[in-house]
Amino acid sequence: MKKLFKDGELSLGVNYWASNAATRMWTEWDETVVENDIKNLSAIGCEYLRVFPLWSDFQPVMVLRSNCFKGGYKRGYAFVGEKPLPNTEAGMAGVDETMMEHFEVLCNIADKYKMKVIVPLINGHMTFRIYNPPAVDGLDHFTSPESLMWQGKFIHYFVKRMKSHPAICAWEIGNESNCLSVADDRTTAWSWSAFVVNAIRAVDDTRPVCSGMHSLSLNDSSKESWTFADQSELCDILTSHPYPMWRSYVNCDRPNTMRWVLLSSIENQTYADISNSGAFAEEVGTLRRTFSTFEALGDHLRNVLWLLWGNDSKALLWWCAFDQTKMEFPPYDWDEAGMEHGIMTAGYKINPTGRAIADFAKFKKKCPIKILPPPREKAICILGRDCKLYELAHSVGVLAAQAGLPIKFTYCESDIPESKVYLIPSAIRKGGLNRAAYKKLAEKVENGATVYMSFSYNICIPLMEEFFGFEIENREQCNEILNLSISDMSEIKLNPRYKFKMKSHGAVPIDRDGIAWKYKRGKGRIIAIGLPFEMILLNNKESYQKYPAYELYRMIGKDIVAKNILCSTDSEVIITEHPEDENTTYAIVCNCSPDKKRVKPTVKSGWKIDKIYSDSAEVKEENGVINMPNNSGALLVLKAD
Repeated sequence: MKKLFKDGELSLGVNYWASNAATRMWTEWDETVVENDIKNLSAIGCEYLRVFPLWSDFQPVMVLRSNCFKGGYKRGYAFVGEKPLPNTEAGMAGVDETMMEHFEVLCNIADKYKMKVIVPLINGHMTFRIYNPPAVDGLDHFTSPESLMWQGKFIHYFVKRMKSHPAICAWEIGNESNCLSVADDRTTAWSWSAFVVNAIRAVDDTRPVCSGMHSLSLNDSSKESWTFADQSELCDILTSHPYPMWRSYVNCDRPNTMRWVLLSSIENQTYADISNSGAFAEEVGTLRRTFSTFEALGDHLRNVLWLLWGNDSKALLWWCAFDQTKMEFPPYDWDEAGMEHGIMTAGYKINPTGRAIADFAKFKKKCPIKILPPPREKAICILGRDCKLYELAHSVGVLAAQAGLPIKFTYCESDIPESKVYLIPSAIRKGGLNRAAYKKLAEKVENGATVYMSFSYNICIPLMEEFFGFEIENREQCNEILNLSISDMSEIKLNPRYKFKMKSHGAVPIDRDGIAWKYKRGKGRIIAIGLPFEMILLNNKESYQKYPAYELYRMIGKDIVAKNILCSTDSEVIITEHPEDENTTYAIVCNCSPDKKRVKPTVKSGWKIDKIYSDSAEVKEENGVINMPNNSGALLVLKAD
């Protein structure tokens, strides 16, 4: 099966509804509008369209009922308007052939402009509204035999008819189908997902199947039904939908600062790493009117594009192609958010987000470096069963990015990958790790690895003194600000709810107040922080800019960070490195700030900055100093002398 996206490259696209009609585009079809839409999107550099055959339009089946039966006896089916289902393959599937003809025309137009189409299939949820065929309205779409029958018929017919079209590059379960209904448990979510995926693959096993879900969970312990493990088992690639407007731990800071611009790349990496199936940023957008001006939103996207590329996030599909402010029908005239997401207006005026995509597309075309190699090596971040996944991963991701420490997320119940550095952040109880896992980590430390763990307030690890070289003597409520000061690191102010007092069994404190401890074990070391370091930072406004907290991660990951050629001297300037060979390394440098920066990164002896490329003419390098406008990015070519 062909991969959907190339490793090391960032593809660009949009989620598409027609500019004149949005979700009514299929029933108010206008081929001229669709062609003009796609022509304009192609002209600014969009390569992919995610297009939604709306379930209620493509399978407009109703039930005909007879009398003398509760609710009416089900006599038969017809199209809406009591039009008989024709005795054809489409008719037996309950599919409107006119809608299929519209979809074929759209794909032909996309192919004409060299654009690829991702097709979600069960699109009963869109922009807060449910779109059901009348025959299945009110049924549980995950378990009802009648609903499943019509879904299966639709998928079989649609995929069979469209599978030979060259514009279609991937299928998808549906648009955020975990919002279509409520799955009572994990088995229901798995069974329905498997039903849809298997129905697709029974007809076409040559194209990848995307998940289309958002907000997956690590497991079902928190009564969540849709998990990373299940979606990655069934689908070929997962899909992140990182919206800052729904993330209170992000939008607590002003727009275009660290938390905001790093959200997309960190959340997508969380999906990709935990699933081991890969992921791409399928929906990214934010609210202009609530959080920022139009121009600031364009700056946000410009930053996000660079960060996604540096983190090998495969693709960005902006939500969405066109503003939907003039739509006077549900859901657009409901009291819901997000009508001004478009990269263009309905009149094809390019919004600042559209300019950001256009500029990055031009840069991609002109830049001689098309593919970024992976980092040299990564630290492993182990996430526990009951952690606040997205919040914790975000805090770790920001700190690691500031520290210049590449990381890979993994789940506590997965096999522990090889690395020189392991992070177990803000661990709850045992951090989700069993006794066998602690033994493996101890062996890795004996052989030279570093293991770092910060403690949540309910930490309870058996034989703590054996692993950490100390035990907890007591815990009490903390009503003061603690100053974490480790050797020559800058002081970090923290406000924990509780504080621990430790009793040493060989470990030594590395700060003056006994918060941080180090335990030498064999060739390696264990570093422990007696508070939930990452979650405390996350819950304090502008903490990543105010405090040099990332210095702790830089110290923990020194065996990996020491191999970096560039070292950022500004906590808001993020650098990722991508070695081509022993004499050439590429570096993505991002100013993750709404303010202009003049940055002079430290360059390792024996290396030099050879070339610099950017989508902004204002990005320039002279004598090692890089002039970076707000929320800008650049590609540096580093050469060994």
